[in-house]
Formats: sequence, C-alpha cells, structure tokens
Amino acid sequence: MQTAVRINKRMFNAIRNLHTIGFIHRNIQPSNFAIGSQKAQAAIVFIIGFSLAARYEQDLNGFEIDITTIKPQHAPRRINTLNSIYMSRRSHSTMQNLTRLDDIESWLFSCLDICILDCLPWKKSFIASEALEMKKNFFLHQYTFELFFERIPIDYRRIIDVLNSSLPKSTPDYSKISEINDKICKLYPTMHKKKPSSASPVLDTTKSLMLPTICLPAPSNQTEEKDTHSFYGIPKDVFPVKGKSKEMKSKNVKKSPASAPAILPASKDAKKKSSSNNNNAAAVVKKIN
Repeated sequence: MQTAVRINKRMFNAIRNLHTIGFIHRNIQPSNFAIGSQKAQAAIVFIIGFSLAARYEQDLNGFEIDITTIKPQHAPRRINTLNSIYMSRRSHSTMQNLTRLDDIESWLFSCLDICILDCLPWKKSFIASEALEMKKNFFLHQYTFELFFERIPIDYRRIIDVLNSSLPKSTPDYSKISEINDKICKLYPTMHKKKPSSASPVLDTTKSLMLPTICLPAPSNQTEEKDTHSFYGIPKDVFPVKGKSKEMKSKNVKKSPASAPAILPASKDAKKKSSSNNNNAAAVVKKIN
C-alpha cells in the first residue's frame, strides 16, 4: 500500500502538468503511465498514450470552452486502447467535449484499482449500461462500506465529494486533491532507511563487541623489568602468580650500603700540606734520637 499511494500521487501530478499546458488526455488508465528506465528517473511517473488527447481553452472565468466552438470537427472514433473500466461517466455517451474533471474521475478509478486489484464493482460487468449505473451509484456513496472501510484508505472517499461539488467545465480543485494525497502518504510511511549525511560520521558498531584493554605507562627505569601477567598487560597484583617472583629473589643479593661516604681524589694543595707534615715529623724523630 505504501508504494500504491505514492504512485497514485505521482500520476495525479502528471495529469495536472498536462492540464497546465492546455491538453486533456481523455484516456486515463494505469497502462498509460510508466516509470523511468534509468536509475535517476526510477521515482518519476510519466504519462503516455496521447492518441485521444485534445486541446482546450478557458474563458475569463476559468471555465472550458467547447472544442466545437473553436474548430468544428467530428467526434473521435473509439480506439481499442480505450478501457471502459476506467472511463468517466460522461465518456460512456460521447467522447466529445470532455473536460478536465473527466480525467480526474478516470484517475480516481485507476487509484482504487492500483491499491487493490479487481476492487471496482463494475470491473466484472461486460455490459456498458450496467457499468455506467454502477459508476453513478459509486458517486452516491453506495459502495462506501464495501470499498473504503475495509480495504482502501477512506481518505479517497473525500475525492468523490470534491468531484461532486465541482461545476461542469470548471477548473478542478487541484490543491484540495493534493492535500488528500499528502495525507494518505503520511498514513502509510515508507520503510526505506535514509542514508546518513556526510556531516554526521558513521559509527562502527563492531567496536562495541571487542574486549577493552588496559594501557599501562612505561616504567621509569628501563633497566628494571616488572613481572606482568600475559592477559592484556594486567599487573601481577590483579592476577597473582604462584612461587617467588624475580623481585623477591633479587632482595637476597647483597648490595653496597648506601650510607658509605664516597672517596674523592685529593687536590694539589692537600698534597703539598701532607708532604710538609711528613717532613716535619721526620725531623722531630731525628732530634729525639
């Protein structure tokens, strides 16, 4: 249903654009719409099949002028591409002087058939007069419970009221129908996930599955190496190891006392004083003898 309501909206926009340039299609049905073949145009709906299209003109009040008053011509013959299932009520009697409202009416029949296949009550009728009577009853809301309350979005029922309130040969209320289409699309949001923009960085969720590791600072004295456990560099205090460690063994080794004074080399003045003291002591020993 999400795709069907958006296709219906784009079909209506195509018909509206065709009316804007001054043409009436007069053969609206699902087979006369197509999407782009390229990737850039895959979301664009194109309208095709202009064999019965005709130009129209408006007066100062916005009402359509009959084609016969502009240029006399015979009524176009019925072509095999014309499908009675999606024909408007007026097109059952004549193909001449059709208005823009007839295109909108055929579009509404196409919308319901796209939402749910074979939901139109007159689709199984092979007699044109019976199909016409069913279409008239459709615009009198006689199929409301059968169609809208159970299967099709009920907001499409409001389009029937818009067409019934429009005057013949008047401009259709495009803005009102567009609002109804937008409301229906909001009721059926798409499941498509939007791609993140370049401004927001993409978070790697796989990092949350990794175990955290502990980063220890490097020892101040590189000559001394501490005994660490082999699990993510965790010290031995966290996971004690049996037996004596290297630090306990190193305590038994004798070390030089730290309180022993350091022996410094004697200077030249000190050497002279010591030599003079030795000479005086030798002289005193000779006198005594």
